[in-house]
Amino acid sequence: MCAEQFPIQQRTALNRWSLRTRSASETAGLRVLVEAGAAVETMSPAEMKNWIWLVHCMSLMSATHRNPHSTANEARPGFVLHRIGYSEKRLGRLLDAQGEVFQHLLENAARSMASAGARVNWSKIAPLILSVQPRSPWAENARIAICRDFLVASIKSSSAKGKTMPAGDMFAMGRVS
Repeated sequence: MCAEQFPIQQRTALNRWSLRTRSASETAGLRVLVEAGAAVETMSPAEMKNWIWLVHCMSLMSATHRNPHSTANEARPGFVLHRIGYSEKRLGRLLDAQGEVFQHLLENAARSMASAGARVNWSKIAPLILSVQPRSPWAENARIAICRDFLVASIKSSSAKGKTMPAGDMFAMGRVS
């Protein structure tokens, strides 16, 4: 999606995709999946919809010469969300949300990361999107890892500034389920 030869029309279509609309956006998403080697012919409609949504979120962060994905340690979602200024409360809402609310909040997070010029490890967010059952162990492990990384970044940031984090704040994040 960051390559120069990736058509602007396809990126625009992907950026406009939503679960309520189908058309060129869905076709562009399928094209990206097929070109990436995904076995779309074996996917159920629900799996395909989730994969297209993942591509949509990545597209929101991409641009020519700006790859939205990174496997660097500091690109783990919890670290990135802390770095761009997410609060614990906002992260909690994102991780606790399901369905359309989750989709809306994750799209907002992707836009925030894009406007900050951040790259994120999408393979760490993918379980939240691709899991057909939102509370599967795969998705829950991803939620816990994002929360953990956010707290680690928050504690390191507070320590660097000579502040200590109130114990209540740390334990409030533990309620993410």
